[in-house]
Amino acid sequence: MDALEPGALGLARRILNDRDRAAEAVQEAFLRAYRRRDSLRDDSRIPQWLLAIVGNTAREFLRADRSEGQRRQEWGKMRDDVVAPEQAGEPDLALRQALAELDELSRTAFLLIHQAGCSYDEAAAGLGCPPGTVRSRVHRARLALKSALERRSRA
Repeated sequence: MDALEPGALGLARRILNDRDRAAEAVQEAFLRAYRRRDSLRDDSRIPQWLLAIVGNTAREFLRADRSEGQRRQEWGKMRDDVVAPEQAGEPDLALRQALAELDELSRTAFLLIHQAGCSYDEAAAGLGCPPGTVRSRVHRARLALKSALERRSRA
């Protein structure tokens, strides 16, 4: 699991925008995965399975944080362990800002498919929704990202 931690932590950080909460979410996700290890049928899919659990757990943390009235910092204003926006390359910064504009389910679905390498079925299992919903969310996310990036490039 050590080799997966940077990817899992990165996914959780993109969802939560907070390094400490992301670390908590990853720990909780790994505990959940350990408890559900008997449900995994294909050992070759362990990385995607774990990342789906991490994404789902991070979304739960985000909902809990919002319901408690805790506001997450804006995208790009992460703690000093992340590259400051003025130091980040423009394409990277623009993509992070565009991702931040997506709704939580679309952003998580997009990251599970494109960053974590999950299949649509795996992402659906992790998100607790049908694969068709994941497909439509990822499609909408792509369109929104394309539009946001085009707007930024014209500005």
